[in-house]
Amino acid sequence: MLLLRDHADVLLTVQRAGREEAREIAEEAETTTEIVPRRLLELELQGLMRRVGPNEWELTEAGRLAAEAAERAVETLDADPHEWPHERWVGSDTILALKHSSLSAVPEEWSELLEERGLAEGEELTEAGELILNAYLKATPRLYVTQDVSGVIARLPPGPGTAKALIKYRETLGIPDNVLHALEAMRLLVISPPIDGGRTYTLTALGREVKFALEKAVPAMHVVLSPEIMEDVKAVDEGKEPKDMERLERLGYAWEGSLTRAGEHVLRAYEMLGEDVPGVPPISLRPEELRLLEIIDRLHNPDENPNVAPTLARIKRVLVEEYGEHDPDPSTELKELEAHGFIEKTVCDYGQEKGKPIWVLTEEGERMLHQLGTPVRAVAVKAVTISLGHEAPAPEWLEEAHRQGLVSKSAITSKGLLASKAAKNVERAPFLTGDEAKIVYRIPPEAVAREDLIEDLENRYGLLEHEVLDHLDRLESRGIVDELLTGYVSLTRAGLHLRRAVSKGQTMEILKLKHPITPVSARFLEAVATLKDRGYGAKKLSKFPKTLLKEADVTLDQAKKVVTVLRRTKMMSGWKITEAGEELLQALRILREATRIRRRAAA
Repeated sequence: MLLLRDHADVLLTVQRAGREEAREIAEEAETTTEIVPRRLLELELQGLMRRVGPNEWELTEAGRLAAEAAERAVETLDADPHEWPHERWVGSDTILALKHSSLSAVPEEWSELLEERGLAEGEELTEAGELILNAYLKATPRLYVTQDVSGVIARLPPGPGTAKALIKYRETLGIPDNVLHALEAMRLLVISPPIDGGRTYTLTALGREVKFALEKAVPAMHVVLSPEIMEDVKAVDEGKEPKDMERLERLGYAWEGSLTRAGEHVLRAYEMLGEDVPGVPPISLRPEELRLLEIIDRLHNPDENPNVAPTLARIKRVLVEEYGEHDPDPSTELKELEAHGFIEKTVCDYGQEKGKPIWVLTEEGERMLHQLGTPVRAVAVKAVTISLGHEAPAPEWLEEAHRQGLVSKSAITSKGLLASKAAKNVERAPFLTGDEAKIVYRIPPEAVAREDLIEDLENRYGLLEHEVLDHLDRLESRGIVDELLTGYVSLTRAGLHLRRAVSKGQTMEILKLKHPITPVSARFLEAVATLKDRGYGAKKLSKFPKTLLKEADVTLDQAKKVVTVLRRTKMMSGWKITEAGEELLQALRILREATRIRRRAAA
């Protein structure tokens, strides 16, 4: 969204005088394409104005909210729009600041940004700020791209990059201000609020689809993308007759009754209009974890070497004999990889190790090993995943992404795309070490400043800053916490349920255990719940029937150890699943459902 002082003035004028005044604006102003003055067109692109005749306009529902916000801002600032201190009243940066102000306190720079525009007072949004945010959420942009604008979009590096780089591209490519205004207005481009004095930019998920379409399209007409063209593309996809097939073919969106690659990108853009792309937690992979993936991959070859399998004993032997480790204990790293969905723990069904627990690579684990092949940090991957949504990353995230080769020259590299694809597709599972349980337990239901959290954990449990930061990196990559642009940390929905599991269970026992919650324990608890729903009672479950072991995919020894921990932590009482256990199961369900939602959105 982009509202300049002129836009606010037009919104107020139309709201006060109605449709007739809008007609006069259209007739008297210097006109552009189809006799539409620039500001009215930009408001239409944002879904705030609607054309109801040749030169007749009215406010949409979102437009009325935006006009009401301008009215309130006039009262707060005690000045009409043309007297406001900033030409940019609301931009994509302002919207990001408004969004995050509902999640946590915002940095001082953001407070100034909002207060100077009448959108906040101190830490509270004004009525104008709330109205603008509601207008943004209600509005559906309309994509209207002419031939000259299409050339700019096709040549503009998609980001993420610094705002300084964007200014350089604007000067080098000779991009007029009104073109960048249009990109922000249509939600194709987003610029971050100032973070530690720096700003970043990126094309949004919608902007990338439009860019990909225009790179492959044939700019044979003055208008290369419009709502009507997108409706025709949708018709072709549904097997219906479009209004103008000849136009689609001339633009390169369709051929012989089917969509081209360019048309498929237009279709995805059409489906994204007005919708937020589901958030994607980043992933992380440390050197020692990458090494374990390689060892498991090498040991798991039942066709050629059926008497060797990736059991814990075999993995330890490799670490000693080939890597010179003394008395290695890879249990935490193995659980970490399983919680990330890179490996799964199962029961061996072949050779001499048959019946023993082993680990095997998942499809995403194989991709991480054979295609990515290098360690990555969550903070670097986050710069990519957030840029493939509707936000621009923090400068420090972008810097780390550059260092790790995930971003180069204001564009995501193939390595970055691989990491983001894995982040989107992995099926995460609950996992907490004792120290991580302490962190989750001390994060309040609302967000907390990272510095305050570190100080609290150091004073209460003696955890050092670098330890807390490392755990937060891991927790975020598991989908349990979310580090915000504001510098605050919040729990995700799954994280909130894990926090309740810790607080409702045997809390002190959970906090002192090395691995109080693991992917296997969550999976076993789910199997118990499933069999209880089928009518299995405590007496039958206590005999550890084969059905239970198969449902949980564990050995008898594993099952007995898991039950001991679940009872010790009060996730189970006898064979009854406690409130704490139900919270753990809910966290498991949420993590799984989030993966399904992201996969459907990407399909």
